Amino acid sequence: MYSEEYKVSLNEILIINYLINGIAKEKKGAVIISLKSLGILPGLTEPDMLQNIQLLPGIKSPNETVSGLHIRRGTPDQNLILFDGIRICNSAHFFWTHFCI
Repeated sequence: MYSEEYKVSLNEILIINYLINGIAKEKKGAVIISLKSLGILPGLTEPDMLQNIQLLPGIKSPNETVSGLHIRRGTPDQNLILFDGIRICNSAHFFWTHFCI
């Protein structure tokens, strides 16, 4: 009536891709996020780059706004954030509405 115990040993598994489209990692450690490919994640009503970023592991915001992202326990001024290749001077200013070129 009872089945015999059966054990299977598995080899190490290396995960090299994200489960969602639109996120790619470069060899230098930079993460490239494409809003067009990312689409709408579960729980969101429209494609929102900044809300999507906060859902990634290692990225947190100290409050409900998207200003001042903490990436891998760093401070917001330790991050280089590019928007279409253009550097955003201080992403915490004006809730991401003002950019420097």
